[in-house]
Amino acid sequence: MTYLSPRLTPESIVFLEEASTVYDFTPAEVEYQVSWRKGIVDQLTQLAKRPGRLLDIGCNRGLLMESARREGWHPVGVELSSVAAERAREAFGLEIYPDLEAVWELEPFDVVVAWHVLEHTLNPVAFLRQAAAMLKPAGILALQVPSFDFRAEWVERNLAGSLLCAVHNFYFTATNIRAVLARAGLTPLWIDNDPQSLLLTAYCTRTVPDVDQPAPIDVSELLEEMAAIQEQASSWYKRAEELDAAVAEKNQHISHLEGMIRRLENGRLMRILQRFAR
Repeated sequence: MTYLSPRLTPESIVFLEEASTVYDFTPAEVEYQVSWRKGIVDQLTQLAKRPGRLLDIGCNRGLLMESARREGWHPVGVELSSVAAERAREAFGLEIYPDLEAVWELEPFDVVVAWHVLEHTLNPVAFLRQAAAMLKPAGILALQVPSFDFRAEWVERNLAGSLLCAVHNFYFTATNIRAVLARAGLTPLWIDNDPQSLLLTAYCTRTVPDVDQPAPIDVSELLEEMAAIQEQASSWYKRAEELDAAVAEKNQHISHLEGMIRRLENGRLMRILQRFAR
């Protein structure tokens, strides 16, 4: 397991998160981000069989929660950053709490989501156990982290800062995440290490002791459908990267044109001044 040492304190992490502008979107961009997350919600709905109660740990601006709400889920969020939580409440009227202890007495959840959270924790096993305790007996815990297996690709794409940063305390691979899940008492239903998005995704349930172990369920057809959805999501990631590159090129072209206009205007002004000087 690769990890950061020394690490920031929880208070420092919260300070950085509250100062972050990563999710400062225009209204149109917010709508796009909410709609894009429907693919994630569809996967969760297939696994859970139907919409139910969803806990989003590290919900940030509430984009996934709002997408789930539109699909019939009852979302509840946990967000350490008071700034992000307030933006989610103002934008969507969502139910968000400051920590896991605050939701402990609530009704259990059909699905608990921790998207890009596990790498920020100080004790991944303890965190997973606490998150799993919020589930109904047959509930699903959904995780996603940057994949350390693709660290070279992160660097090649000039995205190293999204993988190696001060707020990422642990770095997960397809191998070590299985060990962490096992230590937390979780059994993976599906693990995907995607070379397109460079992300590692895991859906898991609480491990049932052998004495109470029910007959295995055939989920092969469901997993095939999930794989197809994941392939579509990968194409969306690629398209998003292409759009980002196009926007950057457009902005560079606009800056060049603005520079040319300024030079033309300055030259015209100089000619006028010279005329008066005569």
